[in-house]
Amino acid sequence: EFGEDKVRKFLHMEMDKYLTARSNESEKEKPLAYVDAGQGYILYQKGGIIMHALNKYIGEDSLNHAIKRFIDRYAFQGPPYPTTLDFLASLRLSTPDSMQYFITDAFQKITIYDNKITAVKSTKSGDKYVVDVTVDTKKLYADTTGKEIEAPSDDYIEIGVYKNKISLMQINKYKLKGGITKLSIPVNEKPYKVVIDPRLLLTDKKLDDNEMKIDDKEKLGRRDE
Repeated sequence: EFGEDKVRKFLHMEMDKYLTARSNESEKEKPLAYVDAGQGYILYQKGGIIMHALNKYIGEDSLNHAIKRFIDRYAFQGPPYPTTLDFLASLRLSTPDSMQYFITDAFQKITIYDNKITAVKSTKSGDKYVVDVTVDTKKLYADTTGKEIEAPSDDYIEIGVYKNKISLMQINKYKLKGGITKLSIPVNEKPYKVVIDPRLLLTDKKLDDNEMKIDDKEKLGRRDE
């Protein structure tokens, strides 16, 4: 079975390839919607990450319906031929208003995140636990030369609590503004670690600080080595 852990490892590898390729780019990087065949790392690595994220954010049925709508409209059509923007128009029809920003960020901008977990602790409450976690989120827009500027954000970001190194116990989605946010997450089992964006739906420039292990003494956590 191609489980979530294997999917995460694959996406981690693809994200590394994309980030490495863009750092070595000799030409101008283009947003996904405007890229040509000469920048395969955007078409394939970045494109795959984004389609995976869409599947999780809007749901498989909605994504399939958007693709079917596009094919039904343009299949076997002569000139003028459809463009990526026509495909985006179909995607937007299947995307709720609350997630329209993601279509813009993913396809029409070069968007990079710098999210991190800065502190975690766990407190036992009866036969359950409360996980207190501090996250620091940042969204960046890059121009075609790679220059990044911080962008205002109020984005949906997932926080996952694990019961061991690979087993995801619980995942919650929060609408987080940029900067520091403190969250309290009740869970039914003793937690092992906390991960921001555990399913790798966002292109994050540094994944090493996205997770933190909860100390066995239920004090301040440390990064899981």
